Amino acid sequence: MRKFIKAASLLLAVIMLMTATVSCADGSEGEEDTTYYSAPENPLGAELESSNLKYGDFTYSVYKDGNISLNNYSGKEENIVLPSEIDGKPVVSIGEACFYFVTTVKTVEIPESIKYIERYAFRGASALQEITVPAENTVISEGTFSECSALTRVTFEGDVTTIGEGAFYMCTSLKEIDIPETVTTISGHAFSNCTALKSVTIPESVESIGDNAFDTCSAITEFTFPEKVTTVGNAIFNACASLEKVTLASKTRKIGAVAFYECKKLKDIVIPETVTSVGEYAFAFCEALEEIYLPDKISVLGGYTFANCVSLKNANIPAGVNVVPACMFAKCTSLEAIEFHGAVTDIDENAFNECTAIKSITLPDSLDYIGKYAFANMTALESAFVPASVTMVDEGIFAASDKVTVKCVKDSVIYDYATANSMKVEVVE
Repeated sequence: MRKFIKAASLLLAVIMLMTATVSCADGSEGEEDTTYYSAPENPLGAELESSNLKYGDFTYSVYKDGNISLNNYSGKEENIVLPSEIDGKPVVSIGEACFYFVTTVKTVEIPESIKYIERYAFRGASALQEITVPAENTVISEGTFSECSALTRVTFEGDVTTIGEGAFYMCTSLKEIDIPETVTTISGHAFSNCTALKSVTIPESVESIGDNAFDTCSAITEFTFPEKVTTVGNAIFNACASLEKVTLASKTRKIGAVAFYECKKLKDIVIPETVTSVGEYAFAFCEALEEIYLPDKISVLGGYTFANCVSLKNANIPAGVNVVPACMFAKCTSLEAIEFHGAVTDIDENAFNECTAIKSITLPDSLDYIGKYAFANMTALESAFVPASVTMVDEGIFAASDKVTVKCVKDSVIYDYATANSMKVEVVE
């Protein structure tokens, strides 16, 4: 069974200096698979009567309920009108991979008799320019129009409810699409790598949007989530380089990993008070983001959350967070202040490495552990209060932060660490 080739991003953390890279999980998406299915399963569930029958440049199958499925097109015509019946029997389905990597077809007129367009039916039909989906089709199947690189217009005539996995993946000429108000589900990768897509309006009927749904849609400038979508999927807007404004649903609960990674123009986003979890790399490399407020209900933050957000000036650690994750603000070179709202116990490695604009920091009295290089390369840091509650300090926590004076209680763990490393110390009561 053919499986849609996912373009999910795999992010690798680089030791200490916190640069991050994205690589494709699979680089084989352009390879042509020449395996065809001459008699795909009938969506109506009827038993197959005969297959590999010929009708012009098509092969087709007949099922015992009298319905016909077109299986494979082998011609080279540019403009095709599909038959509504063959030998008096209705054609109800365009079978799986029927036009798979057929690179000559520009237009296909689909009759109203077609109730099902199966998986990958037009995958790789790179000359196809426009398509109208008949009224009887309620599901756009997995990968149906993936890699149709010339496709510019899609018209839905009926009450579509689901846009399947990778349905329009790599439709690189598609600039806009009107999603019907009957759609409830937009599956993963549905529009990923649609690099010309500038305008997409999501109706309020939509209840879920899958991971990577708009991954690498580099022309989108703004997006509003429907109110029913309370989870922002993993990598949903990964590498959307033109995205400037995002409006989240008011009851959003989770922002997934890599959700807005490398959205380099993102300036405007408000995280609702209902959010409890923000995944790793969620806003990493959002280079235009200047401020962010993390609500106190958040209890889980992934590593590298805001790494390389070079314009970020102010941020906070929510009251519900006990662990500041690794590289959370690494290379946030404009960050001037950080507020701790709750009982943070751990600050993991490289959390503030290369935050070169912070001059002073006061760590909370609940703190127990400071990871390696947590405050390294903070070249403007002059004062750091570290409480006596700290019992474990890893190597190089202030490495290359040469201006810093450590304020601490005498004979505390941090006092011993600072004096042993010939750092400037100011004893406080």
